[in-house]
Amino acid sequence: MSGRTTASSHRPSSQSKDDVPLGIIVIAVLGLIVTVLGSLGALGMLAQSGGSVAVGLLVLGMSGAQLLVLLGLLALEPWAWTWGLVLFGFGALMDLVELDIVSLIISLAIIFYLISKADYYR
Repeated sequence: MSGRTTASSHRPSSQSKDDVPLGIIVIAVLGLIVTVLGSLGALGMLAQSGGSVAVGLLVLGMSGAQLLVLLGLLALEPWAWTWGLVLFGFGALMDLVELDIVSLIISLAIIFYLISKADYYR
């Protein structure tokens, strides 16, 4: 056996690269629902005039980024894990600023879960 370490050697022995953890699937499905709803809200803002157009563009852009990250998490892409932590971390920060304790707890739980599954993304 060579001294070389492969990505699959970091994963739990009963898991392969093709086995997406159930928690990741749940996060992706629920995140997809939130992304679709956010995109619809952004389109509604774009239909209005005034300052809501800028906010609508920002929300639409964030929804697009979230969609890419969720698909990457499902594909076990290393970049998606990193950007998932960034996006959910930003969400947690926004939840803290808005004093939305329930959403903050959910965001932190997702971050800690992603950290616990880091081996899948190496």
